[in-house]
Amino acid sequence: MTWFKENKFLSGLLVITGLLAVLIILVGLKSGGTLDERLVEISEKENSDKAMKGLNPYPTPESAEAKLDSLKVLLDNAKVMQEKILAFRPESEENIASTEFSDGLSTSVAEIKALFPGDKALPERFNMGFETYAGGPPKESATGILNYQRMFFDWMFREAAAAGVKEVPNLRREKLPAESDVDWDDPKAMLAYNKKSAKLTPKTKDKKRGAPKAEVLTEVAHRMPFELTFRGSESAVRQFLQSVANSDQYFVEARISRVKNEASVPEKKKSKGTVVDDADAFGAIAGDEPAADVPVAQILNRVSGGENLTVFLRADLLLFKADQKFPELK
Repeated sequence: MTWFKENKFLSGLLVITGLLAVLIILVGLKSGGTLDERLVEISEKENSDKAMKGLNPYPTPESAEAKLDSLKVLLDNAKVMQEKILAFRPESEENIASTEFSDGLSTSVAEIKALFPGDKALPERFNMGFETYAGGPPKESATGILNYQRMFFDWMFREAAAAGVKEVPNLRREKLPAESDVDWDDPKAMLAYNKKSAKLTPKTKDKKRGAPKAEVLTEVAHRMPFELTFRGSESAVRQFLQSVANSDQYFVEARISRVKNEASVPEKKKSKGTVVDDADAFGAIAGDEPAADVPVAQILNRVSGGENLTVFLRADLLLFKADQKFPELK
């Protein structure tokens, strides 16, 4: 303390120097932190610029305008397509009297049975997929959509008969939400309906993905699933499927199809239990002489698709939604 009293100038100078040193250190530390932040910002900016330069097109006022023009063209094309698919909608979805639906169904069933004579041509107790209502009419609140589906099945069976299909041993349609007073356009109600009906996809639990989730319905159309099994010649099958696919009245989306030819490969009776191999059976196609006891006409008929086929089809009749709106670009 004596030295500080005797050397006031030097002691004051040392104190000031110490304070200045501490201040400089603090300023340096703060500047260093700010510098690191600036370096990080510069690095992020460089990465952002690099990512933008990799975009196609590069975001410039000119490319933005060109992109806007292309979006306008896309929306115009979408509106044109929307007009085309809405042409598949029924003229009316208004509900009708339950008795009127039942009368229309009875008429259709009687006329379709006349087109497919024979005890096995149609399913037993055939009611065109509406077997649930064989004993009574549906709820009037569901008759509008059910009548549309009835008209589709009526049309489909007539097309099958015209194509030469001889048997339709199975037709099964899935129950529609409207039959349970469920609004198709209510996501929560549909989620509960799907869970209750056990219509979950995928059907098996995936350990990695967890529990199965309810099916997400398409945003542009409602689905009316059905399954159909029919038999006929290859030409009849082809003509019927083409008529369904090319219809300008109903839009059908095939989900699963399976074609089976129940005829077996002709056998060559060399000895009991011996079956002719492929080379012998189809030798005529390659130009070789077939075995004397192998029916060549049957072989050619089978190869050319002339035999009867059994076809299983799972498909959806689509009802496109009319309230879809597209954004307006200025």
